Amino acid sequence: MSLSKAASCNRTVVFIGRTGSGKSTCANTLAGNFGLFKESDGSVSETKIVEAKTIRVDRYGKKCNLKIVDTIGIGDTKLSPDEVLQRLAAACNECKEGINAVLFVTGGRFTEEEADAWDVMWQVLFGEEVLEHTAIVRTNFLKFQDQKAVGIDKKKLKEEGGSAASRILPYVRYFLYVDNPPEQYGGKEVRECSKEILLKHLIVNCEKVFQPPVMREVKQKISEHARAHQEAIDKQVQLKAELKEARDQVERLRIQAEVDKASKEKDEAGKAMAREMEAIIDRKARERGVASRILGSVGGAIDKTAGFMVNTAKKACSVM
Repeated sequence: MSLSKAASCNRTVVFIGRTGSGKSTCANTLAGNFGLFKESDGSVSETKIVEAKTIRVDRYGKKCNLKIVDTIGIGDTKLSPDEVLQRLAAACNECKEGINAVLFVTGGRFTEEEADAWDVMWQVLFGEEVLEHTAIVRTNFLKFQDQKAVGIDKKKLKEEGGSAASRILPYVRYFLYVDNPPEQYGGKEVRECSKEILLKHLIVNCEKVFQPPVMREVKQKISEHARAHQEAIDKQVQLKAELKEARDQVERLRIQAEVDKASKEKDEAGKAMAREMEAIIDRKARERGVASRILGSVGGAIDKTAGFMVNTAKKACSVM
């Protein structure tokens, strides 16, 4: 089929992964742009806000508008519980029309942090249906085009992955192997190959749109707060630009006062989103009764209440 006659389609993909796993790098590979999303090279996440970019791709007989949502890293200790929940709400708001795929990025053996995030992702936030739309992306794998090496690694992950892997792998339908080396080390050609693997999965396997119940509720509960939050951010950016151009001291003081006011409005809207998300997570956990099941799977001895799930989402599951 020629591109001129290709069918049109839309795809929304959400990237999830621990800090330093290569999540944002993988998002840049998919976008075909090394600098579209901020990449971290250590234990501190560069993705401090939810970033969403839409690109146009022509592949596999379809012209697709591909929305890529990059999220903050799992276990990012630089964020307060409220900030984690704010970003969780912001990510849900970005995907309020539904998602086609979740790409759960890992750089190697699974950690308990990742397993906690995985459990909360499908048991509380997105529901069981998300498992049909989730792929594990194994990045930093040099022999990703060698199917024999990929098979050996998959077997090794299952056999030597420990308790974290045993909580994740039984539910995995898709497993994608890629490598995303830096551009300065000749990574462009390798990334192009990785990009094709990701694109083929998203366009061929991810046609169905999924809207998790939590997202539908978020759309209703936080839309006003989310709008106010974004408007305050936009206002801050505009005012700071005006502040740089201001020459008169009185004018500078006036603009600074407006910047401070916008900052306060942003914080208030963010806290309102966090309160809504905490209430939603708490109630969903109670409805599902998942706390005891998750605790049982890791042998925990924490009080088996739904409050545990909220603490998990705040502390260990900075997935959004």
